[in-house]
Amino acid sequence: MNEIDIDSSCYFIYQNASLNTKSEIGRAKFTRQLNKFTNNAAIEEKCEGKYKSFNDVIKYDDSTDAHCFPGLWKGGPPMAPVNPGYSNTAQSLKMHFIDSFDNSTHNLLPTGLPITAFSVRMSELWEVLLKENFVFSFRNTKEISLYTSIEVEYIKWTRSFIQNVTQWESVAINEIDLASLSSVSQLRKTIITELVDKVKQFYEIAKAKMDKYFADKQGIVVKWKHDFELKLHHQRNNLYQYSMKRLNNVIETKKVFNKL
Repeated sequence: MNEIDIDSSCYFIYQNASLNTKSEIGRAKFTRQLNKFTNNAAIEEKCEGKYKSFNDVIKYDDSTDAHCFPGLWKGGPPMAPVNPGYSNTAQSLKMHFIDSFDNSTHNLLPTGLPITAFSVRMSELWEVLLKENFVFSFRNTKEISLYTSIEVEYIKWTRSFIQNVTQWESVAINEIDLASLSSVSQLRKTIITELVDKVKQFYEIAKAKMDKYFADKQGIVVKWKHDFELKLHHQRNNLYQYSMKRLNNVIETKKVFNKL
């Protein structure tokens, strides 16, 4: 993930929060969890020396920046009235947020920065977050670490797959170069058949390695197996099409040179 040089702070807003979340002990526990997640993410991003706690990344005070909303309905719907405490809490949060613009601790609105510019900055920040959509498909940094480890293995499987096909392709191109023009058409049919067989053979080798890797895995990792199977399947199709195009180009080039 790329770093952006923007001072930031945040609020955590809860609805229908438990008493534990509202309590000082509960908020302190949540802060410890944030620090743990931050530390794990920093290790993953290789910047653990710079970021040791959540507050090193985003300013947050669990005594003032955690706000708990009551339920919207006072009782059970559909006959229950709207809970007035909900609107009161929303108004209180809105005023607290506005007051924070002039709060040097939060620094939501740096000195000299108009609200319009602040709005633009928020839009730019949101764009940055959207570009990191990979992160948002995970629940925590541990899952990101697990997925990354599978990606490393996947690269090994596909690298071997691609190398094997490429080596065979080089041999096939050499055969085309040495063949007479009269035999090229028949050779092309033979090579296409071989290409189908070789891609299938090397694909199955890579697939067997993948199946072996996932055989003893549990939990969320198993759910990702299908994703990597699809990726490997697409890799097989792309590799076949690329090799077919390259071999056909070699054959056509040979025909053109023989006509000159």
